[in-house]
Amino acid sequence: MGKGGLLMVQLRQVHRRITVGENLRTLIKQDQRFGTIAAFANAHGSDIRTVKRWLKDGVDSLSTIEEIANTLGVSDLELLLSNK
Repeated sequence: MGKGGLLMVQLRQVHRRITVGENLRTLIKQDQRFGTIAAFANAHGSDIRTVKRWLKDGVDSLSTIEEIANTLGVSDLELLLSNK
């Protein structure tokens, strides 16, 4: 793979992480069980600093995305697909 192809792969990965972070923020706010980052972190069993990092920087690990989706009761795709 050339430099251009590698750059495109890296850009897609960054875009995916950012999209997951944005979608996570929206879903937490919309879900009446959570509503706050702290409530979601508690329900997910994660430290609030970890969740804040996900919201800021996104999530890279597909297994973590799956765990987050399970906690929210949504499909992985709802986190992965851009709502824009």
